[in-house]
Amino acid sequence: MSSWINIHDPTPRGNPPTDYNKLYLQEKNQGRRGEIHTGDIGFIYETGGSSRVVKVSAHNGTCDIRLEKGRKGLIAAVRVSGDFVDTRWIWDGKRFIGWFPTKPIDTREQFVSLADIKSRLRSFNPRINGGLRKLELDEESTLRRLMGFSSSA
Repeated sequence: MSSWINIHDPTPRGNPPTDYNKLYLQEKNQGRRGEIHTGDIGFIYETGGSSRVVKVSAHNGTCDIRLEKGRKGLIAAVRVSGDFVDTRWIWDGKRFIGWFPTKPIDTREQFVSLADIKSRLRSFNPRINGGLRKLELDEESTLRRLMGFSSSA
């Protein structure tokens, strides 16, 4: 079993945070598709920054979406629960090829800030080319402790 960190933009304004139940895969990381399996753990990191508008293009057209202000930290822990769903779209200039469905993991903490993460993992960097990175064992165990769930979860 592997653990991953997946970078998400903030929730679209006015929408509930429903899309945190997926691990998204950008086109530049399509080689990782075969490395992610049912049972793997994902840590969802939300980017920071002020509210902004992103352009989204998919098979049904293009639109602008206003995002909420980003929280800049871990917002969820999830477990991959199914096979890859192949669907293409462009989000803010980034090409996506699909996603893995997941189920939430019950955690003690609902949010862990970047500052809290860096206080324990000084080299932690959420800026990931392609939005997905496999975690090292020490990173995984530290993030589990910070979010408040055990290795058996």
